Amino acid sequence: MLGIERIETELFDANCYVVTAPDSDLALVVDPGVGAAAAVAEVLERDGKSIGAVLATHGHPDHVWDSAAVAAMGGGVPVYITGPDRYWLSDPMGLLAMGELPLSWTEPDDVREIPVSDWSPLPGMTLRMVPAPGHSPGSAIFLFAEPTFGEHGQAPLSALSGDVIFKGSIGRTDLPGGDPEVMAETLKTLKYALDPATVLLPGHGPGTVWEEELLLNPHLPK
Repeated sequence: MLGIERIETELFDANCYVVTAPDSDLALVVDPGVGAAAAVAEVLERDGKSIGAVLATHGHPDHVWDSAAVAAMGGGVPVYITGPDRYWLSDPMGLLAMGELPLSWTEPDDVREIPVSDWSPLPGMTLRMVPAPGHSPGSAIFLFAEPTFGEHGQAPLSALSGDVIFKGSIGRTDLPGGDPEVMAETLKTLKYALDPATVLLPGHGPGTVWEEELLLNPHLPK
């Protein structure tokens, strides 16, 4: 069973997740936003883990700002991101209107595109990337092949939903690269593509369950 710990970062309380496998001393760090590096270091030191890889659910600065720093903590481990959002890791400064960011940006040394298939960022950990554009061109949802355990308890099915789906809401589409029509199509597809029992781990706010969102989220198709 994979362990998942959520860390709230400094800009917009974006969620960063530290994911660990039981038989590995390596951790996957997901969406290390502004100020995440120090908190991630504390979690890893407490648990006796090292960073094995970094994953960005999409390229917005509040989810990637500390990606280079976190990757460097692991000795220059790869930073994974979807192809359509790769450009944000070269120049995320175009989204400065999102909030106050540090003045200088450091691009990670080893950036790799995520395949649209089952994919193992680390031993004992398998994810499936499901493209979910609309919030950004490369927004995606990542389904865990293994059961997980975290603040949501034990979950046979869980997924990182990034800024696509939140508890009671969805990702905004008025930022550069956003598209409300594309988001609407994404949500229609996800309605049937995700198992209702899937626990969703969003990019902001608390976790939720897809079944509950289908019933209660006013932004989802009925």
